[in-house]
Amino acid sequence: MIISQFLDPTWNALSNAPGEWKYTMSLILAGTWCLIFGIYTADLALSVNIFSATSR
Repeated sequence: MIISQFLDPTWNALSNAPGEWKYTMSLILAGTWCLIFGIYTADLALSVNIFSATSR
């Protein structure tokens, strides 16, 4: 699948959904991405701190 097919609005699952549903789904998606990125960066920072503390 090429990028133009991926961005085609006729293939969008929410294209026929009401506006409230689209807004709710985009909020859930944004919150999920923030949570995942936050967990990843916290885990990365914690592992760097643990590694630097034990390597002395």
